Amino acid sequence: MGKKNRSNAKTEKPKKSFQDQLKIGDLVKELLSKSSQVGPMNKSEEWENYLGIYDILQQLIALQKSPPPSAGTAGRAERLACLHTWLLENGGIVHGLTPAVYAGLGCGLTCVRPLAEGEPVIEVPRALMMTLETARASRLGGLLATDKLTQALPQLGLTLHLLEQSLTEDSRWAPYVASLPDTYDTVLYFTPDEIQLLKGSPCFEEAVKQCRNIARQYAYYHGFLHHCPEARTLALRDNFTYERYR
Repeated sequence: MGKKNRSNAKTEKPKKSFQDQLKIGDLVKELLSKSSQVGPMNKSEEWENYLGIYDILQQLIALQKSPPPSAGTAGRAERLACLHTWLLENGGIVHGLTPAVYAGLGCGLTCVRPLAEGEPVIEVPRALMMTLETARASRLGGLLATDKLTQALPQLGLTLHLLEQSLTEDSRWAPYVASLPDTYDTVLYFTPDEIQLLKGSPCFEEAVKQCRNIARQYAYYHGFLHHCPEARTLALRDNFTYERYR
């Protein structure tokens, strides 16, 4: 992929007051500190730490006031149909299946004819896949080459790649990005009361840990994007909110 001009970004630089920018910066620093606490914590301390992180994140969401990238007015079924067409037009193959939206269950695939055992039903050309290779070949390449965290956790490079493409008007993956869900049901969207309902199961500690880890990653990348010279041309730099990242 060649380099794209910043004018291709879907989202303009957020217009925040100087005071709001300072407050966001202070909150991110506090978030990084609280989510990076080292040493063992007992269950009570872990819960208090989680509540502190949750409170900071709610303040950030309110200040940043930036929802995840919108796919426009098209419904999910229409966007999935566009994804299906895009796949076929670019060398993909789909045998006997069509995308569908099931009431109360979400999206899936419907068979339009009987499928034989062992029959290939979907083939996706590698050229359509978002991979670390395409990330490194994009405008993110310089940043990924210098960031130790993405080198240790390559999946985070894909996260940044997806976010940057979601903000790029002429992204080659626009139909795929638009087909993604508008909302999610992961523990990152749970309230403390909902997290409390997991108490007594192994999921409770894992949920708290997941929330802390994602908060730490967000705080780290917020600072990194604003201090890394290679990030200056990225649309993501000025549109990196917690809401988008989670």
